[in-house]
Amino acid sequence: MVPTKTFALSLTNKTHTKATLTPTDSPTPTYELDLSWFTKELFTKSNKPSIVLRSTSSPTSSSSQPGSETSGPIIGICLLPFISLSNPIQLCFGNPDSKSAVWETVPCREVLISNRFELTLDLGGQLGRRTFDWKRTHDVEGMGLLKSELDYLHLKMVERATGRVLARFKHHFWYGMKRGVLEIEDYEGGPGWEVVVVLSGMAVLEYLRKLFGYSF
Repeated sequence: MVPTKTFALSLTNKTHTKATLTPTDSPTPTYELDLSWFTKELFTKSNKPSIVLRSTSSPTSSSSQPGSETSGPIIGICLLPFISLSNPIQLCFGNPDSKSAVWETVPCREVLISNRFELTLDLGGQLGRRTFDWKRTHDVEGMGLLKSELDYLHLKMVERATGRVLARFKHHFWYGMKRGVLEIEDYEGGPGWEVVVVLSGMAVLEYLRKLFGYSF
């Protein structure tokens, strides 16, 4: 099945703390990500976001001084509290300083093998609350045996009730500025569905990267 949208995830600075998600059919990024760097952050009680997700639309100045950098509005954050591996990932949809922000948890249901990250949320209207699982996978189209079997950072998002695959992340096997490709299928999740997929998928990816020993 051909995905509805495909985004390339790429790092944009030398310290690997900035990244973008850019549609493969456009040169303009849709999302910007601020990423944590040090692995040690995972084993502290810090509430510093591990991911800050921004939209590239309506950029706002980070300072009132002329020539200051601009950044898009915050549309989500992720906290990775690794005091215990049983602690869930915490996601905030929206700006955490806003009263309309919605917080959800993403527990890992198979802790011993670090797999099956469960996201249950209310999609509103007739959709109601639904449960989805992000899982590691080796079933990756368009990749050879070496890249698909030896890489443990390929992911898929599955609707639990139907078993339908709604999104995939194909990790870039070789070290570099390109992290991989996120594919999103068409789904009746409402206007905020794409952000749900992007933030939850990037959160699980960063969780696994840090867990496997990547500092950045």
